[in-house]
Amino acid sequence: MKYGVLVVTSLTAQPDRNMANIGDAIQTEAILYLYEQMGIQRKDVLKIDINQVNQYEGEYMILPININLSLNWIVNIFPLPSHIIPVFLGLSYFSAEDFPQGLADYFRCYAPIGCRDEFTLNLMRRNHIPAYLFGCVTAVLPRRWSCLSKKKVLFVDVPDSFEKHYSNMNILQGDIENVSHILRGPETSDYEYLEQTARTLLERYCQEASVVVTSRLHCMSPCMAMGVPVIPVTDNISPRMSWIDRFLEIYTPETFCEINWQGQEVFYEEHKRRMVNIAIERIQSACAKYTPIMDWSYFLESRKKSDYGNYYRAVLKKLPQSRKDHLEYIIWGSGQIGINVYQKISEIYPDSRLIAVVDSYCEGTFFGVPIQKPDVLKKKASGGGGVYFYSDYVRRGICSNISGLYWTG
Repeated sequence: MKYGVLVVTSLTAQPDRNMANIGDAIQTEAILYLYEQMGIQRKDVLKIDINQVNQYEGEYMILPININLSLNWIVNIFPLPSHIIPVFLGLSYFSAEDFPQGLADYFRCYAPIGCRDEFTLNLMRRNHIPAYLFGCVTAVLPRRWSCLSKKKVLFVDVPDSFEKHYSNMNILQGDIENVSHILRGPETSDYEYLEQTARTLLERYCQEASVVVTSRLHCMSPCMAMGVPVIPVTDNISPRMSWIDRFLEIYTPETFCEINWQGQEVFYEEHKRRMVNIAIERIQSACAKYTPIMDWSYFLESRKKSDYGNYYRAVLKKLPQSRKDHLEYIIWGSGQIGINVYQKISEIYPDSRLIAVVDSYCEGTFFGVPIQKPDVLKKKASGGGGVYFYSDYVRRGICSNISGLYWTG
């Protein structure tokens, strides 16, 4: 079983949108930190880009999920490929639309779902999916102590309303520098660049800032975790922050006059240990549950595979060329041979249509088509033409023409 981490880069297919939010890379750094606490080295963790996650076909992999997704992303990503075992540490879903109900069963398979905010928690509960409020994994980053003199005041994507409020005051001491979490340019499609930028930025927050003023959740949370005094400011308190206000007071234009200009330095190491323990236990439980069976499965799956159904494929390819376009056919026999025939027809002639299934003994449906008794063949024959596959004849390799229907085998 592999250990993975989800990384977010810009969409190279849309060069006019070459941009990235460094907060996504900071979330990845936090998960890598959790792996380090488990004794798993960074070099042993497989990084998988969110833009290619649906094409993954490698070994079975444990993949912690801590990310914010809109409707298009959640539909495009989930369900994940079968070789990926998700561990939902902090899922955040925001959209005007409820997520498609077809995904509810998928989430239940991997419940309880750790939610990054209370909005997502309530959504899960409305859909009867076991869930809990976890917060953002960036809150588990280690507290860092430094003897360096911190003199800079960093404004990280502060709103215009705060800029206007502050410009008339002379309160914060030190050099003020503006920083943005939004990066632009073709290099944003390179995760190594984003990873290094995120690590450098975190170091700057620790080593240089006397206080950080920010509207960014993924600046507030890691700064809080690392012991950097932070002043959260925003025009509108997003529901995505419906967990961090347990630790930080968030200021809006109505309360800018109440700001503590020393910043909020939060010491919550006991609570942080609880978060770390919960996250590690979730990852380790998934590993314990899936590793033995999936490793064995992968050992069998990764063999050199035989040419299954080779006989049926060869027989079906003998169908006259005139019958291959818009093929409609009947199958007699809904057992294993009938299933094999259906699968091979669908593989070789993907535009074909199964119009009837005949079986003297079975009832129900066959790949969505009602199973009928043999007398239906008279009705089909009187309609003229068609292709009729009698599964037992296919098995025995018998061919003949009867009643205007083409029998093949």
